[in-house]
Amino acid sequence: NSLYVDSPRRVEAIGYLMILLMLLLSIAEYVVRRELAQEKAFIIGPGKVKMTKPSLLAIYRIFYSVATVSITIDGQIHRGFTKELAPNVKTILRYLGIPENIYIRGAS
Repeated sequence: NSLYVDSPRRVEAIGYLMILLMLLLSIAEYVVRRELAQEKAFIIGPGKVKMTKPSLLAIYRIFYSVATVSITIDGQIHRGFTKELAPNVKTILRYLGIPENIYIRGAS
C-alpha cells in the first residue's frame, strides 16, 4: 500500500523488519525442534498429527487456538483465557522461555 511505502527509505525499512522477523521465527523453530529432540518428545500438531520437527506454520497453527477475553469492571481491565491453554501451547511456551500469562498480563 502506498500509504506506508511512499519512499525508497520506507521500502528498505520494511525489508529489514521482515528479515529480522524471519530470523526470530527461524530461531524459535530451531529451539522448539532442539528441545523436542532432547526430551525425545513430540507435540500434537494441526490435524492431530504427532510432530517431532514442527514447522513454523505448524507452530503458528497451534498458537491459533489461544483465545482471550478482556472485561472492564469499574474502570479495571480483567483479562483471562476463554479456555485453558492446550498442552502443546504450554510446551512450546516453556521451550521458548515465555511465561504462560503473556497473553493476558496488562501493560506495565
